[in-house]
Amino acid sequence: MWFLDYLFPKYLNCVICQRHLYEKEWFCNLCKSEFQIQTGYCCKYCGRMLLKGSYPVCNICKVLNRYFEGGTSVVVYDDPVKELIKAYKYKNKKYLAEVLSEYMHLRFMHVFGDIQLDGIVYVPTHEDKLKHKKWCPAEQLALQLGHRMDLEVKPVLKRTRNTPPLNAIPLDERYEILKGAFTSEKVDGRYLLVDDIITSGNTLNECAKVLKEKGASEIYILTFAASE
Repeated sequence: MWFLDYLFPKYLNCVICQRHLYEKEWFCNLCKSEFQIQTGYCCKYCGRMLLKGSYPVCNICKVLNRYFEGGTSVVVYDDPVKELIKAYKYKNKKYLAEVLSEYMHLRFMHVFGDIQLDGIVYVPTHEDKLKHKKWCPAEQLALQLGHRMDLEVKPVLKRTRNTPPLNAIPLDERYEILKGAFTSEKVDGRYLLVDDIITSGNTLNECAKVLKEKGASEIYILTFAASE
Protein backbone atom coordinates (compact mmCIF):
# COMPACT_ATOMS: atom_id res chain seq x y z
CA MET A 1 0.00 0.00 0.00
CA TRP A 2 1.21 3.52 -0.80
CA PHE A 3 1.51 4.68 2.82
CA LEU A 4 3.73 1.71 3.68
CA ASP A 5 5.99 2.59 0.77
CA TYR A 6 6.14 6.10 2.19
CA LEU A 7 6.96 4.96 5.71
CA PHE A 8 9.32 2.18 4.69
CA PRO A 9 10.60 2.96 1.16
CA LYS A 10 12.44 0.07 -0.44
CA TYR A 11 14.64 2.30 -2.55
CA LEU A 12 16.72 4.20 0.03
CA ASN A 13 19.30 1.76 1.35
CA CYS A 14 20.12 -1.94 1.23
CA VAL A 15 18.79 -3.42 4.47
CA ILE A 16 22.03 -5.37 4.97
CA CYS A 17 24.92 -3.08 4.02
CA GLN A 18 23.07 0.27 3.82
CA ARG A 19 24.33 1.05 0.31
CA HIS A 20 22.13 3.55 -1.48
CA LEU A 21 19.71 1.98 -3.95
CA TYR A 22 18.31 3.53 -7.09
CA GLU A 23 15.56 1.01 -7.69
CA LYS A 24 12.73 -0.30 -5.53
CA GLU A 25 14.64 -3.19 -4.07
CA TRP A 26 15.39 -4.50 -0.60
CA PHE A 27 18.98 -5.55 -1.28
CA CYS A 28 21.85 -4.27 -3.37
CA ASN A 29 23.19 -6.54 -6.11
CA LEU A 30 26.34 -7.31 -4.12
CA CYS A 31 24.43 -8.54 -1.06
CA LYS A 32 22.01 -10.52 -3.22
CA SER A 33 24.96 -12.21 -4.91
CA GLU A 34 26.25 -13.35 -1.50
CA PHE A 35 23.06 -15.21 -0.60
CA GLN A 36 23.47 -18.98 -0.82
CA ILE A 37 20.12 -20.20 -2.07
CA GLN A 38 19.22 -23.74 -1.02
CA THR A 39 19.19 -25.54 -4.37
CA GLY A 40 19.88 -28.96 -5.84
CA TYR A 41 19.85 -31.87 -3.41
CA CYS A 42 18.21 -30.64 -0.19
CA CYS A 43 17.15 -32.37 3.01
CA LYS A 44 13.47 -33.21 2.75
CA TYR A 45 12.92 -32.29 6.39
CA CYS A 46 14.69 -28.91 6.77
CA GLY A 47 15.81 -27.82 3.29
CA ARG A 48 19.59 -27.81 3.86
CA MET A 49 21.70 -28.39 0.76
CA LEU A 50 23.30 -31.82 0.63
CA LEU A 51 25.88 -33.70 -1.33
CA LYS A 52 24.22 -36.14 -3.71
CA GLY A 53 25.41 -39.16 -1.72
CA SER A 54 23.82 -37.97 1.54
CA TYR A 55 20.42 -37.16 0.02
CA PRO A 56 17.58 -37.13 1.13
CA VAL A 57 18.20 -36.45 4.88
CA CYS A 58 20.87 -34.27 6.48
CA ASN A 59 22.93 -35.46 9.46
CA ILE A 60 21.11 -33.09 11.85
CA CYS A 61 17.64 -34.31 10.92
CA LYS A 62 18.79 -37.94 11.04
CA VAL A 63 19.33 -37.74 14.81
CA LEU A 64 16.02 -35.99 15.57
CA ASN A 65 13.07 -38.02 16.74
CA ARG A 66 11.05 -36.05 14.20
CA TYR A 67 7.44 -35.03 14.65
CA PHE A 68 7.18 -33.18 11.33
CA GLU A 69 6.63 -34.74 7.92
CA GLY A 70 8.81 -32.45 5.86
CA GLY A 71 10.10 -28.93 5.45
CA THR A 72 12.21 -26.48 3.52
CA SER A 73 14.15 -23.23 3.78
CA VAL A 74 15.28 -20.51 1.41
CA VAL A 75 18.92 -19.67 2.12
CA VAL A 76 21.98 -20.76 4.10
CA TYR A 77 22.32 -19.04 7.47
CA ASP A 78 25.69 -17.42 6.77
CA ASP A 79 27.07 -13.94 7.54
CA PRO A 80 24.99 -11.86 5.07
CA VAL A 81 21.80 -13.62 6.14
CA LYS A 82 22.71 -13.25 9.81
CA GLU A 83 22.86 -9.48 9.29
CA LEU A 84 19.47 -9.58 7.62
CA ILE A 85 17.87 -11.63 10.40
CA LYS A 86 19.51 -9.39 13.03
CA ALA A 87 18.03 -6.32 11.34
CA TYR A 88 14.60 -7.95 11.29
CA LYS A 89 14.52 -9.31 14.83
CA TYR A 90 16.70 -6.98 16.87
CA LYS A 91 16.72 -3.63 15.04
CA ASN A 92 12.94 -3.50 14.89
CA LYS A 93 12.70 -3.72 11.10
CA LYS A 94 9.35 -5.44 11.36
CA TYR A 95 8.48 -4.57 7.77
CA LEU A 96 11.11 -7.04 6.53
CA ALA A 97 8.56 -9.79 7.18
CA GLU A 98 7.11 -8.80 3.81
CA VAL A 99 10.17 -9.68 1.77
CA LEU A 100 11.23 -12.69 3.86
CA SER A 101 7.77 -14.21 3.55
CA GLU A 102 7.76 -13.61 -0.19
CA TYR A 103 10.85 -15.77 -0.60
CA MET A 104 9.50 -18.35 1.86
CA HIS A 105 6.20 -18.63 0.03
CA LEU A 106 7.89 -19.17 -3.32
CA ARG A 107 10.17 -21.81 -1.86
CA PHE A 108 7.36 -23.73 -0.15
CA MET A 109 5.21 -23.74 -3.27
CA HIS A 110 8.16 -25.01 -5.30
CA VAL A 111 8.81 -27.92 -2.93
CA PHE A 112 5.38 -28.70 -1.43
CA GLY A 113 2.96 -26.91 -3.72
CA ASP A 114 0.62 -29.89 -4.02
CA ILE A 115 0.01 -30.20 -0.25
CA GLN A 116 -3.34 -28.98 1.05
CA LEU A 117 -2.92 -27.22 4.39
CA ASP A 118 -5.53 -26.43 7.04
CA GLY A 119 -3.72 -23.47 8.55
CA ILE A 120 -0.46 -21.89 9.64
CA VAL A 121 1.09 -21.90 13.10
CA TYR A 122 4.32 -20.31 14.32
CA VAL A 123 6.98 -20.63 17.00
CA PRO A 124 5.86 -18.20 19.73
CA THR A 125 7.91 -15.67 21.67
CA HIS A 126 7.68 -15.90 25.47
CA GLU A 127 5.45 -13.29 27.11
CA ASP A 128 8.38 -11.86 29.11
CA LYS A 129 10.19 -10.97 25.88
CA LEU A 130 6.98 -9.60 24.37
CA LYS A 131 6.76 -7.06 27.20
CA HIS A 132 9.93 -5.50 25.84
CA LYS A 133 9.79 -6.33 22.14
CA LYS A 134 6.02 -6.02 21.63
CA TRP A 135 5.95 -8.31 18.60
CA CYS A 136 6.82 -11.87 17.64
CA PRO A 137 9.06 -12.29 14.55
CA ALA A 138 7.69 -15.72 13.62
CA GLU A 139 4.12 -14.49 13.97
CA GLN A 140 4.74 -11.65 11.51
CA LEU A 141 6.15 -14.10 8.98
CA ALA A 142 3.15 -16.38 9.50
CA LEU A 143 0.68 -13.51 9.01
CA GLN A 144 2.35 -12.51 5.77
CA LEU A 145 2.34 -16.11 4.58
CA GLY A 146 -1.29 -16.52 5.58
CA HIS A 147 -2.17 -13.56 3.37
CA ARG A 148 -0.17 -14.93 0.44
CA MET A 149 -1.50 -18.47 0.81
CA ASP A 150 -5.07 -17.58 1.85
CA LEU A 151 -4.71 -19.62 5.04
CA GLU A 152 -5.75 -18.85 8.61
CA VAL A 153 -2.94 -18.20 11.08
CA LYS A 154 -3.77 -19.92 14.35
CA PRO A 155 -1.98 -18.71 17.53
CA VAL A 156 -2.40 -22.06 19.26
CA LEU A 157 1.19 -22.52 20.49
CA LYS A 158 2.42 -20.96 23.73
CA ARG A 159 5.94 -20.88 25.15
CA THR A 160 5.71 -21.83 28.82
CA ARG A 161 9.33 -21.04 29.73
CA ASN A 162 11.60 -18.19 28.73
CA THR A 163 14.36 -20.47 27.46
CA PRO A 164 17.87 -19.04 26.91
CA PRO A 165 19.25 -18.41 23.41
CA LEU A 166 20.32 -21.77 21.98
CA ASN A 167 23.10 -20.65 19.65
CA ALA A 168 25.76 -20.96 22.39
CA ILE A 169 24.44 -24.28 23.72
CA PRO A 170 25.77 -27.61 22.37
CA LEU A 171 23.35 -29.41 20.07
CA ASP A 172 23.07 -32.44 22.34
CA GLU A 173 21.91 -30.24 25.26
CA ARG A 174 19.19 -28.33 23.45
CA TYR A 175 16.61 -31.10 23.61
CA GLU A 176 16.57 -31.16 27.40
CA ILE A 177 16.31 -27.36 27.60
CA LEU A 178 13.31 -27.32 25.27
CA LYS A 179 11.50 -30.33 26.71
CA GLY A 180 8.10 -29.15 27.93
CA ALA A 181 8.79 -25.55 26.88
CA PHE A 182 5.68 -25.36 24.66
CA THR A 183 1.98 -26.11 24.95
CA SER A 184 -0.75 -26.06 22.33
CA GLU A 185 -4.50 -25.70 22.11
CA LYS A 186 -6.44 -28.46 20.38
CA VAL A 187 -5.98 -28.57 16.62
CA ASP A 188 -7.12 -30.74 13.75
CA GLY A 189 -5.60 -31.27 10.32
CA ARG A 190 -2.40 -30.49 8.47
CA TYR A 191 -0.41 -27.37 9.40
CA LEU A 192 2.53 -25.29 8.25
CA LEU A 193 4.85 -24.41 11.17
CA VAL A 194 6.84 -21.20 10.61
CA ASP A 195 10.02 -19.73 12.09
CA ASP A 196 12.81 -17.49 10.81
CA ILE A 197 15.72 -19.95 11.05
CA ILE A 198 16.41 -23.61 11.80
CA THR A 199 19.68 -24.75 13.38
CA SER A 200 19.41 -27.98 15.38
CA GLY A 201 15.69 -28.32 14.65
CA ASN A 202 14.87 -28.95 18.30
CA THR A 203 12.64 -25.89 18.73
CA LEU A 204 10.53 -26.64 15.68
CA ASN A 205 10.44 -30.33 16.55
CA GLU A 206 9.20 -29.66 20.08
CA CYS A 207 6.46 -27.43 18.68
CA ALA A 208 5.51 -30.12 16.17
CA LYS A 209 5.40 -32.66 18.97
CA VAL A 210 2.87 -30.75 21.08
CA LEU A 211 0.79 -29.99 17.99
CA LYS A 212 0.64 -33.70 17.20
CA GLU A 213 -0.30 -34.45 20.81
CA LYS A 214 -3.19 -31.99 20.49
CA GLY A 215 -4.58 -33.50 17.31
CA ALA A 216 -2.61 -32.32 14.27
CA SER A 217 -2.33 -35.02 11.62
CA GLU A 218 0.71 -33.65 9.76
CA ILE A 219 3.20 -30.82 10.28
CA TYR A 220 5.42 -29.21 7.66
CA ILE A 221 8.05 -26.65 8.62
CA LEU A 222 9.14 -23.55 6.73
CA THR A 223 11.99 -21.18 7.60
CA PHE A 224 13.79 -18.43 5.77
CA ALA A 225 17.26 -19.78 6.62
CA ALA A 226 18.91 -23.03 7.71
CA SER A 227 22.33 -23.35 9.32
CA GLU A 228 25.07 -25.17 7.43
